Amino acid sequence: MNSMYFGKKELEAMYELIRFLNEQSYKSEYYNDVHIFPADLGAFVVEWAQVPWDHTYGGSFRYVDENQTVCTELKYPDDTFGYVEDPGEALNEWLEENPGWTKDEWGYWHHE
Repeated sequence: MNSMYFGKKELEAMYELIRFLNEQSYKSEYYNDVHIFPADLGAFVVEWAQVPWDHTYGGSFRYVDENQTVCTELKYPDDTFGYVEDPGEALNEWLEENPGWTKDEWGYWHHE
């Protein structure tokens, strides 16, 4: 994902970027998924991601309500799964609670 901040005096540049991203979407095998939101004192942030038209990979912007959260399905070294907000933190906590697991140089987990 890409992100740019535009101050109150840079709005013309923001409009040019949005126009460019829109035009590029129809000239490529990717389209630009764009999200714009107010930052502070008249400023805006423009975020965009290039997504293949066939959706073979890539993410997208989705609205998340206040009582919802975005989670990642994490596969732990013992082949169990969990849904977590922060995969790195969750794995570290799991490793503390389940000692003896090490990852080899090829990325495979082993229990000693």
